Amino acid sequence: MKIVRMLTLVSISLTVLLPKYFYSMQEAVREDQASSSTQAPKGTKNYTLADIAIAIAYTSDHHEGNVEQAAKKEGFNEMTPTLFSRWPNAIKIEIRAGDHIEGKEAQGALHAFCDSLIAHACSCFTGGSNPKDEANTAIHKIKDFENSTGIHVAAGPGNHDFYDNDYTIPNWIIERHGSLCYVITLKKQDGTELPLHIICCGVGTDQKTCEWLKEQFDTIIREKGYAAPISVFMHYDEQRGNNKNWISDAEIAKFTKTLDVYDKAQKHDATANPALPTLFKILSTYGNVQEVATGHSHRSDLIQWQPNGPTGETYFTLCAGGDKKIVSLYDAQGNRLDTLFFKAQKTAQGTYEPVEVDPVIAQPEPSFSWDDAIQCWWNHKVVNQWYTKK
Repeated sequence: MKIVRMLTLVSISLTVLLPKYFYSMQEAVREDQASSSTQAPKGTKNYTLADIAIAIAYTSDHHEGNVEQAAKKEGFNEMTPTLFSRWPNAIKIEIRAGDHIEGKEAQGALHAFCDSLIAHACSCFTGGSNPKDEANTAIHKIKDFENSTGIHVAAGPGNHDFYDNDYTIPNWIIERHGSLCYVITLKKQDGTELPLHIICCGVGTDQKTCEWLKEQFDTIIREKGYAAPISVFMHYDEQRGNNKNWISDAEIAKFTKTLDVYDKAQKHDATANPALPTLFKILSTYGNVQEVATGHSHRSDLIQWQPNGPTGETYFTLCAGGDKKIVSLYDAQGNRLDTLFFKAQKTAQGTYEPVEVDPVIAQPEPSFSWDDAIQCWWNHKVVNQWYTKK
């Protein structure tokens, strides 16, 4: 009996710790790759200050409770008013694409293998701060940021935000925005609505979310009479891998049947499951997607996403999970003019100033990694469990 218990504990420990270990190794590699990626020169801007009507700042993975991630974002809030003052006449908004807390990752992993009550009980014995306390601190900081700057924050959920058995962040997002997936329209001071629509797709674009996104596209076209410009954001950043379906339900189902996900993922392509709606298929039917923004990976870069190969349509995508705040500038018609990268620099007086740096142009990675596949699987189950409770 003792041997059985010991083996069970070892199994649970490996389940929890190995993915996290591999994830840490992958993050180190990704940051090295990003730092050595092609640097895009700033070049000559083909627009003037008067052309800029909208400024959208993107960031993600603040991970309240995670010291390393907090260090990467040090000064982000403090520098933002000065950053936005560069464009005095623009409508300003900040997008935070998920992972507001660190939570207890063990709970998320165990949910994929155990009953929810067992997973919660086991995660109580793991280290780390209280996820609910982290969530309340994160919410307080966002409200304080808005009150002190007058800049509205659009918050989306990340996988770590579900590693809290009370689901404090997801429930707060619903209270704030009406749903985990929602649409934002921007207005001028006189109340006139601008053409650009910002669409939050939650954690990631599974089949249910893709169907919802298609409904939003249809509604915009019906109400506006044309495909108005849109910016889409979500947490998962699968544009960096070769997952051409971008987290479809069919893929997740395959993950539950085998741990040999590398081989399975290599075989995925845009025609593998033609009956299922996927992000690529939905975007390709719309025709006026200005950008797709994500978080999740702890890096800041741009990728020209070509989900249907080099001869197919290209989508401008960005990942804002690293140590740089990314700002996209739009004109009054909703056309993206430019995307800029900024780091927070601490002054001798202890304040923080924004410093523009060259954007990193990253390349899609050759495969969908083992860790990402497993995380997509167990996080999907955790998120669905929350939906079931609701």
